[in-house]
Amino acid sequence: MRGTVQKSNAAKALTGGHVNNAPEPPDPARFPGRKTMADMMGYQPINPETGNAKEAEASRAFRCPSWMPKHGKEFWGKYARTLMDMGVLTEVDRATFEALCLSYALMREAAEQMVSEGPVVPHERGGVKKNPAFTVYKENVEQFRKLAESFGLSPLSRQRLDVKEPQPETNSPWDKL
Repeated sequence: MRGTVQKSNAAKALTGGHVNNAPEPPDPARFPGRKTMADMMGYQPINPETGNAKEAEASRAFRCPSWMPKHGKEFWGKYARTLMDMGVLTEVDRATFEALCLSYALMREAAEQMVSEGPVVPHERGGVKKNPAFTVYKENVEQFRKLAESFGLSPLSRQRLDVKEPQPETNSPWDKL
Protein backbone atom coordinates (compact mmCIF):
# COMPACT_ATOMS: atom_id res chain seq x y z
CA MET A 1 0.00 0.00 0.00
CA ARG A 2 2.88 2.29 -0.66
CA GLY A 3 1.92 5.77 -1.78
CA THR A 4 -1.64 5.58 -0.44
CA VAL A 5 -2.80 7.20 2.74
CA GLN A 6 -5.40 5.39 4.80
CA LYS A 7 -7.82 7.36 6.92
CA SER A 8 -8.04 6.52 10.60
CA ASN A 9 -11.36 5.36 11.97
CA ALA A 10 -11.84 8.76 13.61
CA ALA A 11 -11.19 10.53 10.30
CA LYS A 12 -13.60 8.23 8.52
CA ALA A 13 -16.27 8.93 11.12
CA LEU A 14 -15.74 12.70 10.87
CA THR A 15 -15.83 12.68 7.08
CA GLY A 16 -18.80 10.37 6.78
CA GLY A 17 -16.73 7.38 5.66
CA HIS A 18 -17.63 3.99 6.93
CA VAL A 19 -15.65 2.67 9.88
CA ASN A 20 -14.26 -0.84 9.32
CA ASN A 21 -16.21 -1.04 6.06
CA ALA A 22 -19.46 -1.26 7.99
CA PRO A 23 -22.49 -1.42 5.72
CA GLU A 24 -24.79 1.56 5.35
CA PRO A 25 -27.76 1.31 7.76
CA PRO A 26 -31.02 0.48 5.98
CA ASP A 27 -33.22 3.36 4.91
CA PRO A 28 -36.32 3.42 7.21
CA ALA A 29 -38.46 4.54 4.24
CA ARG A 30 -37.78 1.19 2.56
CA PHE A 31 -39.30 -0.69 5.52
CA PRO A 32 -42.55 1.07 6.49
CA GLY A 33 -43.96 -0.02 9.84
CA ARG A 34 -40.69 -1.67 10.88
CA LYS A 35 -39.44 -0.54 14.26
CA THR A 36 -35.90 0.68 14.67
CA MET A 37 -33.71 -0.46 17.56
CA ALA A 38 -34.22 2.96 19.18
CA ASP A 39 -38.00 2.49 18.99
CA MET A 40 -37.77 -0.98 20.53
CA MET A 41 -35.57 0.30 23.38
CA GLY A 42 -38.03 3.11 24.12
CA TYR A 43 -35.88 6.07 23.09
CA GLN A 44 -37.78 9.13 21.98
CA PRO A 45 -36.42 11.07 19.02
CA ILE A 46 -35.07 14.54 19.77
CA ASN A 47 -36.98 17.34 18.11
CA PRO A 48 -34.39 19.17 15.98
CA GLU A 49 -36.62 22.28 15.89
CA THR A 50 -36.43 22.78 19.64
CA GLY A 51 -32.70 22.10 19.70
CA ASN A 52 -32.90 20.70 23.20
CA ALA A 53 -29.20 19.86 23.54
CA LYS A 54 -29.56 18.81 27.19
CA GLU A 55 -32.19 16.23 26.27
CA ALA A 56 -30.12 15.04 23.30
CA GLU A 57 -27.04 14.66 25.51
CA ALA A 58 -29.02 12.80 28.17
CA SER A 59 -30.44 10.44 25.57
CA ARG A 60 -26.96 9.62 24.23
CA ALA A 61 -25.49 9.31 27.71
CA PHE A 62 -28.07 6.83 28.94
CA ARG A 63 -28.10 4.26 26.19
CA CYS A 64 -27.98 0.80 27.63
CA PRO A 65 -24.57 -0.86 27.25
CA SER A 66 -24.41 -3.64 24.67
CA TRP A 67 -22.98 -6.12 27.20
CA MET A 68 -26.03 -5.88 29.47
CA PRO A 69 -28.03 -9.17 29.70
CA LYS A 70 -31.59 -9.29 28.30
CA HIS A 71 -33.46 -8.66 31.56
CA GLY A 72 -31.10 -5.79 32.43
CA LYS A 73 -31.80 -4.15 29.07
CA GLU A 74 -35.53 -4.49 29.70
CA PHE A 75 -35.17 -2.88 33.12
CA TRP A 76 -33.03 -0.08 31.65
CA GLY A 77 -35.58 0.62 28.92
CA LYS A 78 -38.45 0.64 31.39
CA TYR A 79 -36.96 2.86 34.11
CA ALA A 80 -34.05 5.02 32.82
CA ARG A 81 -36.19 7.72 31.21
CA THR A 82 -38.57 7.92 34.18
CA LEU A 83 -35.73 8.22 36.68
CA MET A 84 -34.11 10.92 34.54
CA ASP A 85 -37.41 12.82 34.43
CA MET A 86 -37.70 12.51 38.22
CA GLY A 87 -34.21 13.98 38.56
CA VAL A 88 -32.68 11.05 40.44
CA LEU A 89 -30.64 9.64 37.53
CA THR A 90 -27.83 11.71 36.06
CA GLU A 91 -24.60 10.99 34.18
CA VAL A 92 -22.66 10.61 37.44
CA ASP A 93 -25.06 7.81 38.46
CA ARG A 94 -24.44 5.74 35.35
CA ALA A 95 -22.20 3.09 36.96
CA THR A 96 -24.60 2.65 39.86
CA PHE A 97 -27.57 2.36 37.50
CA GLU A 98 -25.65 -0.21 35.41
CA ALA A 99 -25.02 -2.20 38.61
CA LEU A 100 -28.75 -1.97 39.44
CA CYS A 101 -29.74 -3.28 36.01
CA LEU A 102 -27.11 -6.03 36.12
CA SER A 103 -28.20 -7.21 39.57
CA TYR A 104 -31.81 -7.25 38.31
CA ALA A 105 -30.77 -9.34 35.29
CA LEU A 106 -28.77 -11.82 37.38
CA MET A 107 -31.62 -12.07 39.89
CA ARG A 108 -34.12 -12.85 37.11
CA GLU A 109 -31.82 -15.38 35.40
CA ALA A 110 -31.21 -17.17 38.71
CA ALA A 111 -34.96 -17.23 39.42
CA GLU A 112 -35.67 -18.74 36.01
CA GLN A 113 -32.98 -21.37 36.60
CA MET A 114 -34.46 -22.24 40.03
CA VAL A 115 -37.92 -22.62 38.52
CA SER A 116 -36.68 -24.89 35.74
CA GLU A 117 -34.30 -27.00 37.87
CA GLY A 118 -36.06 -26.92 41.23
CA PRO A 119 -34.74 -26.08 44.70
CA VAL A 120 -32.29 -28.98 44.76
CA VAL A 121 -29.94 -30.36 42.12
CA PRO A 122 -27.91 -33.60 41.93
CA HIS A 123 -24.63 -33.52 43.83
CA GLU A 124 -21.41 -34.60 42.08
CA ARG A 125 -20.80 -37.33 44.70
CA GLY A 126 -24.36 -38.57 44.75
CA GLY A 127 -27.41 -37.29 46.55
CA VAL A 128 -28.72 -33.77 46.18
CA LYS A 129 -27.65 -30.26 47.17
CA LYS A 130 -29.23 -26.83 47.30
CA ASN A 131 -29.46 -25.28 43.86
CA PRO A 132 -26.52 -22.81 43.53
CA ALA A 133 -28.86 -20.49 41.64
CA PHE A 134 -30.59 -19.86 44.98
CA THR A 135 -27.41 -18.25 46.38
CA VAL A 136 -27.00 -16.11 43.25
CA TYR A 137 -30.65 -15.08 43.51
CA LYS A 138 -30.43 -14.22 47.21
CA GLU A 139 -27.25 -12.14 46.80
CA ASN A 140 -28.65 -10.20 43.85
CA VAL A 141 -32.01 -9.55 45.52
CA GLU A 142 -30.16 -7.88 48.39
CA GLN A 143 -27.89 -5.93 46.04
CA PHE A 144 -30.87 -4.86 43.94
CA ARG A 145 -32.82 -3.74 47.01
CA LYS A 146 -29.95 -1.55 48.23
CA LEU A 147 -29.32 0.02 44.83
CA ALA A 148 -33.05 0.51 44.12
CA GLU A 149 -33.40 2.53 47.33
CA SER A 150 -30.72 4.94 46.13
CA PHE A 151 -32.86 5.69 43.05
CA GLY A 152 -36.16 6.04 44.91
CA LEU A 153 -37.66 2.83 43.55
CA SER A 154 -39.75 2.21 46.66
CA PRO A 155 -42.37 4.48 48.28
CA LEU A 156 -40.29 4.93 51.43
CA SER A 157 -37.07 5.75 49.56
CA ARG A 158 -38.93 8.27 47.36
CA GLN A 159 -40.20 9.92 50.51
CA ARG A 160 -36.68 10.06 51.98
CA LEU A 161 -35.27 11.49 48.74
CA ASP A 162 -38.18 13.95 48.45
CA VAL A 163 -38.74 12.85 44.86
CA LYS A 164 -41.63 14.27 42.94
CA GLU A 165 -43.07 11.64 40.67
CA PRO A 166 -43.76 12.74 37.08
CA GLN A 167 -47.41 13.55 36.61
CA PRO A 168 -49.21 12.37 33.48
CA GLU A 169 -50.35 15.22 31.28
CA THR A 170 -54.11 15.27 30.98
CA ASN A 171 -56.59 17.87 29.84
CA SER A 172 -59.40 16.66 32.05
CA PRO A 173 -61.86 19.26 33.37
CA TRP A 174 -61.43 17.62 36.79
CA ASP A 175 -57.79 18.74 36.87
CA LYS A 176 -58.89 22.38 36.85
CA LEU A 177 -60.91 22.02 40.05
